Amino acid sequence: MAEGDIVVNRFNLYLKSSQRTSGTNSYPVFALTRQLFLTNPMNIFELTVKQVSIPYSYHNMSTAVGYTSAGVPGKLQFNQLQFVVCIGGASYPSTTLVGGGGTFAVPVTLNILPGNYSITSLCTQVIYQLVNYLNYFVAGYITFTASMFSFSYSRDTMKVNFQFISSAGYVITFYFLPSTVVDGGLAYNFGITSQIDFGTNGAGSSEPVTFPAYLYEPVYGAFSTQNINCAPITSLMVRSDYLKQNRSVEFVAITDDLSDILLQVPIQTIGTTFITYDNATSVTNRLKNGVIDQVSLYLTDDRTYDVLDLNGLDWSVMIEIAEIETYSTRDNKAHQMMKQVDMSKGIIDSIQES
Repeated sequence: MAEGDIVVNRFNLYLKSSQRTSGTNSYPVFALTRQLFLTNPMNIFELTVKQVSIPYSYHNMSTAVGYTSAGVPGKLQFNQLQFVVCIGGASYPSTTLVGGGGTFAVPVTLNILPGNYSITSLCTQVIYQLVNYLNYFVAGYITFTASMFSFSYSRDTMKVNFQFISSAGYVITFYFLPSTVVDGGLAYNFGITSQIDFGTNGAGSSEPVTFPAYLYEPVYGAFSTQNINCAPITSLMVRSDYLKQNRSVEFVAITDDLSDILLQVPIQTIGTTFITYDNATSVTNRLKNGVIDQVSLYLTDDRTYDVLDLNGLDWSVMIEIAEIETYSTRDNKAHQMMKQVDMSKGIIDSIQES
């Protein structure tokens, strides 16, 4: 509330998604039997989300897609990885495309189960799904096993080393394509922001072999191009499409958009717990609504406008709505006249000018 403003009325709403009037668990609508009216049409409603409790039951790597800055849906779901595998040729890297291994124009899209992964469990899951895919679609060369792959994470460098070794006598090269939070895909979680390749030569040794300038021994395989990030959702957004604002702007889901965010909730815990946040700084939102007969809310993460899937678990919120007489309208004569109207009788007291 701005300095000089006066609170005329104050209303507290305690809402739980399981007690919604309509809508869904993540997009509840609460119809108010006691509608909220401005006692003076020149006053305004000011809303504050005082407290929120949300289960950390959503998935960082979900089936949702990214969004570009222009609001166009991205290319991939957050649980998808694109790759190409080439087998054959005289030397590494192989560029001989094989059936089922994709092409550089149309790569294979690998899906993993939606979930919240540590980097080590993500490596294990991708190898598991990769082996299943290769043995089903890339047949007639070798039988792929998980032991052929080594995806190892270093806590010191925060990067993953990707290796593949086979003694089958083929030159085999895997190309992992990059992704971003904007476009979707999980290569970003591995720290792959530009294309990498790794594999084996015909002699059964890991490739590529490099000698970085700061090391005096060979390094095998490929590495993340930047630090990994398996929990890209850093905050949740409590939004409303019914409670209208005109003073908030966001650069979250897309670039430069009028915002319907009521509160940004930072994530300060881990999965399988509750995200509980007290709005200690009292972030407020001035509304354009003159009447509030319902409250519709929805949750998103900080990547898209897509409604967040809490997988059936309830969430709750405490909202304060205040009717404000602003300082700027206090000297307005029309405003002063409206204050003397008895809305129940339609009677205006006589106004004497001083």
